[in-house]
Amino acid sequence: MSKYCYWKSGIEKSKWQMIPATDEAILKAIDMGAKYKTVASFTLDEANNPNRYFAPLYLDFDAENIDDAIKDARTFLHILKANFDYPLSLLRIFMTGGRGVHIEIPAESFSAEDGDPNLIYIYKLMVEQYGLDTLDLRVYNQKKGRMWRLPNVKRSNGNYKVPITAKELLHKPHSELISLTRQPRHHFEDMPSDEHPFGYSLIKDFQDSRETFYHRQNLAINIPSPLHGLNDLSEGVNPLCITELLRVKNLNQKDKINFNNVALHMASYYSNAGISPGKMLTETDSFCNQNFSSSKHYNTPDKRKKHLAAQYQFVSGNDDYKFQCGVSINYGKEKLIRFNCADCPLNKKKLTDDPGKKPGFIIEDCETFLKRDIPEPEYIVNEIIGKHKLICIAGDTGVGKTMLSTQLGLSIALGVKDFLGFPIPTFSKVIYFNLESGESTIHHRLGIQSNALLKNDHLGKIGDFSLNRITSDRFLFQDNWDKMRDTISAVDRNDLIIVDNLYTSTSVNDEQNVELKQLLAKILELSDLKRSSVMLITHHKKHPPDEIIVLNQIRGGSTLVNAMDTVIQLGTSLTEEGLRLFKITKNRDESPNHGKVFGLKLDPETLLFENKGLIDEYSHLSTGSRYDAAMILLDMDAIFTSAEFKDAVIRNGKSKRTSNNWLNNLEANGSIRKLEHGKYQKVVN
Repeated sequence: MSKYCYWKSGIEKSKWQMIPATDEAILKAIDMGAKYKTVASFTLDEANNPNRYFAPLYLDFDAENIDDAIKDARTFLHILKANFDYPLSLLRIFMTGGRGVHIEIPAESFSAEDGDPNLIYIYKLMVEQYGLDTLDLRVYNQKKGRMWRLPNVKRSNGNYKVPITAKELLHKPHSELISLTRQPRHHFEDMPSDEHPFGYSLIKDFQDSRETFYHRQNLAINIPSPLHGLNDLSEGVNPLCITELLRVKNLNQKDKINFNNVALHMASYYSNAGISPGKMLTETDSFCNQNFSSSKHYNTPDKRKKHLAAQYQFVSGNDDYKFQCGVSINYGKEKLIRFNCADCPLNKKKLTDDPGKKPGFIIEDCETFLKRDIPEPEYIVNEIIGKHKLICIAGDTGVGKTMLSTQLGLSIALGVKDFLGFPIPTFSKVIYFNLESGESTIHHRLGIQSNALLKNDHLGKIGDFSLNRITSDRFLFQDNWDKMRDTISAVDRNDLIIVDNLYTSTSVNDEQNVELKQLLAKILELSDLKRSSVMLITHHKKHPPDEIIVLNQIRGGSTLVNAMDTVIQLGTSLTEEGLRLFKITKNRDESPNHGKVFGLKLDPETLLFENKGLIDEYSHLSTGSRYDAAMILLDMDAIFTSAEFKDAVIRNGKSKRTSNNWLNNLEANGSIRKLEHGKYQKVVN
């Protein structure tokens, strides 16, 4: 798959020239006088027009006063860290030598490396939400694309576009940043490497923005179709040979299994199944880290991943190379890998030829049915969490889903009187699978919450709440359901399993019905192991902030919702700072509070939500001021004074009284804490 880009010289009205998007071709263009190159590369259709674009997520901060551009670029870095927990060391940042700052986010770090026919428009949708005045939205055009000045090439004003680090942008005075453009920075050693840890929240933002764009344009997302035959895998995510291969550890050349053959087998499956190379590398990350360290040619995880990616490109470019059942290499030698091809859905019939071998339904007449004693539903938490049920808590990013779920789990394990006013009949055993938050964050929160709850009357003990250890192995966006199944199988009893969260628990696309149905089968299997209830923490799709809370906002849509017994959704009040909205939007059993909305407030001392009673959903979701305390706080340093905050509020057309109210609200909802009179510190959640 050949990619191309354009370049031009600095001469006015110079011609755009198309070249291959390779380092060699670009260096040659620079020798020929190139001063600009398109940010995106592209492939060509039969008429030689661009048909798919590939690019980092790029931002151009440009202003008459460069100080304004620097300020907005710094704000964007704070947004990346606060909203997406994105590793700023991965960014490529440039002072342009003119009026602005360029920022590039590697596509590989948020699974956008496969490009898209509408990639640039999707990027525009991602960045315009930030509302930064100096962000130039005109750079997001397709066709030929957008030209950017090449680094370390002298401008007509004598300055240069030069690379800088995120640390320099955040902490150097404006004058020092500008002075860096006086000369080239050829030997700049702090640019990121080619290895890209994932920015998981940014992956979600990219995928949500892509879905939003295609929905608005009434287009279908172009997802490669799997080869005929791989459709038979609807009962499982991968063939057994791939599934078992991904589980095994410590394979090496001594076992007479060659990594090259393994990589070819894996790559042929992922490519033929229409699965992107980015998803393949995510799913095989643990395997590459744990195996073949003794290989002569592939003795590091990085070399193995690069070879696997190369094999994928080879297979995807060779129409004659198909994934084959019946593994030719000796995976099973010495029982290193246990699987049986005969058990794979690709090799066995879905239905037996003899229908009598499968039991049918038990049928009884209505009179007999009505005479039977049917037990009343049993609850772990009255009305919202039934025994051996599936429950879902969904909400927007940052609404407090994790905080609420740990409060719920601890309350159930301790058997306190109630959770947000919903009675807890007795204590129950809870296991909490943390698949997103850092161990230190959870340790801090659980310590505060448990100390507060232990002061109440309770029936159980803190030891009845268990959670997984966070190891050095990366487990986000991998199939964790087999691990969870094995974990639950080893315990005697477990009443409630909390999975935080659904999105990071798996490598499947939870917005694709076929893949989601496979995942739901695993969730039901987990629930049935010990007749446990399973509560999934999941996300809302992107939606207007003033939209009433409804079921179709949940990722996975009707496929996920239909499988749930109870659905609880969370929202954020637009009119009262720090107020969260709690709404039961589905309950298979009787629920007097179905469809009602309760207001929740977080106590910063206990980190427990308190139910403030029924509220009017419509009044709290009506759009209020467009500039709120959160945006002012974003511009503040980690430690700031009340005077600095007041000045920022007044500059944005608000009063001193508003400044005092906003400070009080931010302190009350735990966004800041008071260090001393007139001095505050931001709280990182």
